[in-house]
Amino acid sequence: MLDRPLPADFWQRGTFNLNGWFATFCICAVWQISFSPYTSDYSRYLPANIGVFRPFICTWLSACCGTILAFLFGVVAVNLLGGEGDAMAAVRQATGWLGPILMLLFLMNIICHNSMNLYGSVLSLITPCRPSVWPSCRLRPTSSLSS
Repeated sequence: MLDRPLPADFWQRGTFNLNGWFATFCICAVWQISFSPYTSDYSRYLPANIGVFRPFICTWLSACCGTILAFLFGVVAVNLLGGEGDAMAAVRQATGWLGPILMLLFLMNIICHNSMNLYGSVLSLITPCRPSVWPSCRLRPTSSLSS
């Protein structure tokens, strides 16, 4: 994508508008929220002396870096092709032969994120409904097979 020179007006393209900024802000916020199950799920397996801050900050910084890189990639791809039209089509066109592979990777990424969002939603829904008595180890496989 960057094997060709950037257009002369690359950094001057587009204008600021509040609707576009707010839409981008909301997408970034949802992107960040979708990573919170990773922290809550795996931090419980860490030793108690690790605390909450380090797993949270490491997960959050990773999510921020991933967000920034993905959004910058899209900005560069769209601006290389004139800044108009569909962003995914621009990425496909700007990356040449790598485009279809990236589209497949984007698809798998979206599926994974949506499954994590669904997983987090289900955890949130069932948390208040946890039973006070848990079935024994012998009863669990039996109840799982019968349902």
